Amino acid sequence: MKQENKLKFSIGFDLYSLDITPDKLVKIAILAEKLNFDVFWLGQENLYRDVFQLLALIAKATKRINIGPSVVNPYTTHPAIIAASVATLDEISNHRAYMGLGAGGSAILKPLGYKMWDRPIETLREAIITTRKLLMGEKVSFIGDVIKLRQAKLEFPPKRHIPIYLAARGPRMLALAGELADGVNLGAVPVGYVSIVKERLKVGLEKSGRSFEDIDIMNPMMTSVDDDQHQAYVHLLTADPVIQYNTAVLIADSNSDILEKAGLPRDLNEKINKILLEKGVSDAVKAIPDKAISAFSIVGDAENCIKRIEEYIKAGVTHIVFFQPHGPNIERALEILGKEVIPYFRK
Repeated sequence: MKQENKLKFSIGFDLYSLDITPDKLVKIAILAEKLNFDVFWLGQENLYRDVFQLLALIAKATKRINIGPSVVNPYTTHPAIIAASVATLDEISNHRAYMGLGAGGSAILKPLGYKMWDRPIETLREAIITTRKLLMGEKVSFIGDVIKLRQAKLEFPPKRHIPIYLAARGPRMLALAGELADGVNLGAVPVGYVSIVKERLKVGLEKSGRSFEDIDIMNPMMTSVDDDQHQAYVHLLTADPVIQYNTAVLIADSNSDILEKAGLPRDLNEKINKILLEKGVSDAVKAIPDKAISAFSIVGDAENCIKRIEEYIKAGVTHIVFFQPHGPNIERALEILGKEVIPYFRK
C-alpha cells in the first residue's frame, strides 16, 4: 500500500512512565490531537498498564488523531489475539487504528522468562502474514514453523486497511520490513545508521516488487524540549529517569553497528546488559555516557529541534516520533513541537 506523500510527526509513550496516570495520558492525547500530531503511539513494555485498554480510553476521548500499539509482540500474545484487539480498537476509534509489531525487548521478554530472541525472523514473518489475513476478514488455516491457526476468523474485521509497522533495526528484520510491512519502526537510531537501514529495506522492497514509496520509515527519538535550550539538556541528562532508563534498555538491545554510528564503543551493549543483569537499572544508567543519551534524542529549543529533524529527513526518514516527550513542562514541550517545530516542515 503506497504511503501518503507527506512527512508524519507523532508522539509515543512507553507505559513504564509511572508518573503519567491514565487520566493524564488521555489529556496528553487530547492536546496532541489539538496540535495536529499524526499518530499517538503506546508501547507495550513489562507488566505495567495494559496498552489496549489505554488506547480505548484515548479513542473515546479523541476524534481525529490516529492511535496504535507500538510495539506488541507475538511471543507474549498470539497474533490472532493481537489482530482481534487491533480490530476492536479500529471499531472503537471510528477507523483510526495503526498497528506495531516487533520481536519484543529485554524489558518485556526477560521478566516473563522468554528467550531473547527465539527465531525472530520466522516468528515475525508468520505474525505479519497471519495478522494481515485476519484483518482482511479471511478465514485462516496456517501451520507455520512457529504460529499455527486452524479455521480462525475475526467475526468483526476492520472495514479498512490497517497499516502494520514492523520494529526493525538489524539487517534481516529490516529486509523483512521492506518485504511485508507498511512501515518500519527503527526504535531510535543515530542519523548515520539510516543509510544502512535504506540498503536493507531495499533488499526486501525489491523482493516484493515494491519501492520506497510503499513504506514509511519511522524513527522514534527520545525528546526533551523547552524554550530554554540549556534547561532542555539539563532535564534530559539529569531530571528524567524515564529517558535514562529507556536509553539503558535501548543500548542493551542495540547491535554494534548502531552503537558505532552513534560514536559509541561497539561493545557498550554487552557492558550495559551485564550491569542490568547483575546490578540493575540504576547502575546501568550511571554507566551510560551523556553522549549516548544525546545520540538517540531530540533535545533543545524549537530551533535546535528543527535542525536535528532536518538531519534525519535528509537521510531518508519520513516519520518522526517524539518519544517520551518531556521537558521541565510537558504541556509546554508539546506546544513547542506542535506550534513551532511541526509547522516549519508543513509549510
